[in-house]
Amino acid sequence: MKNAAFWGLGAISKGNRLMRRNRIIIIMCAALTLLLTSLPEPKSAEASPATLGADLFSTGGNLQIQILPFSSAYTNELHLSVSGVDHFIGTNRDVGTIVNLALPAGENLDFRIFVRNTGHTFHLAGAGNPDGIAHGIVDYREPGIADVGFEDLFSGGDRDFNDLVFRVSEVADSIINPEPASLILMGSGVMLLVGWRWRRSNQ
Repeated sequence: MKNAAFWGLGAISKGNRLMRRNRIIIIMCAALTLLLTSLPEPKSAEASPATLGADLFSTGGNLQIQILPFSSAYTNELHLSVSGVDHFIGTNRDVGTIVNLALPAGENLDFRIFVRNTGHTFHLAGAGNPDGIAHGIVDYREPGIADVGFEDLFSGGDRDFNDLVFRVSEVADSIINPEPASLILMGSGVMLLVGWRWRRSNQ
């Protein structure tokens, strides 16, 4: 009878452990599902009115920059700084030039022009410019693709923003949120870790 009672208690204890493990797994799955359903979609700029001095961020794809036709008597160089590294793209006279850069998602894209005739450097936004005003405008043609135009005269010139023009793809107006797939992998890893610790504690 003692053996029978022992094995009976053992079976009950094992059953309780299984139930406890199942409850933990169910709770983890519910928490992960709640997280995924509440997660906003990765944000990418949609076609919208042009924005003066807008921020640009990489989305993690192949960043492509194409120099477009311009209207200016000056020669303007286009540069891109990413994480302290300068990339010379070309001048406004190199119409049709295409440059491809492989960048991770979330990089702040600091485009600027250098006006050879005057020695001035102008960024998209006004904060880094000698006259304190924005010299670039961003016009999204479709999600992820924007046309960018610069003014090359101090104080903004005629403000038609066509002294240097280029098209850039794989960009957004804000940092991209983590994709659901990466969160699923993270959640799966957490569940595996919980299961491994539970097995260790019951050996």
